[in-house]
Amino acid sequence: PYTRYRIFTTRNTVFVFGLNKSDGNFSVLRIPIQQNLQEHLQLLDGEERFSTDFLDKRIAELHKSEGGMELICNASGIIGFIQFLQGYYLILITKHKKAGKLGHHHVLTLEKAQLVPLFVESGRGSRDER
Repeated sequence: PYTRYRIFTTRNTVFVFGLNKSDGNFSVLRIPIQQNLQEHLQLLDGEERFSTDFLDKRIAELHKSEGGMELICNASGIIGFIQFLQGYYLILITKHKKAGKLGHHHVLTLEKAQLVPLFVESGRGSRDER
């Protein structure tokens, strides 16, 4: 299980780096940004695991090959994906806290979440931005 996520974006792709500190590895999930809102959501890669020693090197390689990457956020969990009228969004947990314990398991409460658009946003302001 991944314990931390780093989300980067380029013009055409969103990259989700899943980090597992206890095992010392990570994997990369590529999500192409939708140009056409009629397309289905695509998830690419994500199966192959790499040592965390190569994390910064992998990010630098992608930054160079993609023509620049921007860090969107660091997250502690992924809730999932949702589709609204404009397209798909990735829902991330950006802040949580421990609320209690149930047996050997910690119970967490969500404090803050973030939506990451997985489509080309139009130039005109949406209703939420007004």
